[in-house]
Amino acid sequence: MSTTPTNGAATPERRDRAWGHYEVLFACNKYQVRRLVVSPKCSLEYQFHEDKNEEWFVAEGKAEIRAGWERQFLKVGDSKSIPAGMPHWISNPSMEPLVIVEIQHGHDVRDDDSVKLADYEAFKEVLEAWGRHQ
Repeated sequence: MSTTPTNGAATPERRDRAWGHYEVLFACNKYQVRRLVVSPKCSLEYQFHEDKNEEWFVAEGKAEIRAGWERQFLKVGDSKSIPAGMPHWISNPSMEPLVIVEIQHGHDVRDDDSVKLADYEAFKEVLEAWGRHQ
């Protein structure tokens, strides 16, 4: 299997977001590898995924995360597993960029699998429902 970026170019395609950007380094049906760069003092949305699991590895910077009921601070070299269905969130509390290598894997790793949650109150509601099914 080739490790050429999915767009076939010599460099991965960059996708800008309000929180920073990401690059898809490799993708196939069952998994993809992405490099997330979270700008200083920015956060990704509260969300969960129905069909995919995520593995996060902090390559640079510091991260504050919420995964289920757990709140953690991760540093370079730390990792976290996020199973499908678990509500989660990533924030960069520092003034330096946060770089995370993310491996998504599971039944389906399409981009539209993310269920965005409006705010922390919606996040807590989903957590409570998720917790009852664990």
